[in-house]
Amino acid sequence: MVAFEIDLTALAQFADQAADQASAAVKGVLEQELGQAAITAKATTLFRDKTGALRGSIGSKVEGDSLFEGGITGTLYANAEHASFIEDGTAAHVIRGRNGLLHFTVGGRWVKIKQVQHPGIKARKFLFQSVSADEIAEKCERAVVQAWGG
Repeated sequence: MVAFEIDLTALAQFADQAADQASAAVKGVLEQELGQAAITAKATTLFRDKTGALRGSIGSKVEGDSLFEGGITGTLYANAEHASFIEDGTAAHVIRGRNGLLHFTVGGRWVKIKQVQHPGIKARKFLFQSVSADEIAEKCERAVVQAWGG
């Protein structure tokens, strides 16, 4: 009998190392790009932030360590309660008071009414305009090629 054995241990080790390098490169790009996008979103003039709650809730995170085992996910977010209303806008809607009445001031005078017709809010897209998914994907691709010696 004649047999050939091929030991691919070195190739497997090289592939593991290349996968680790590519994962680290992608994670680094996501952290840098989404961090910059969060700074841009916080600096926007697309909305007024009377309390600072919305700007203070803007951030980014990158989760996962491997492209090949569980993946790597990058997120740009604003988690203030009203963030989605500003980002996506709202349709016209009725606002009803708690316990039957709304209380607010108009021209310095207190007013009590049952409901108001809110005209809605135009979408501001402060997060969407702060980041380009296509651009980040291209940078990640270049980082992988560079990590693999290309």
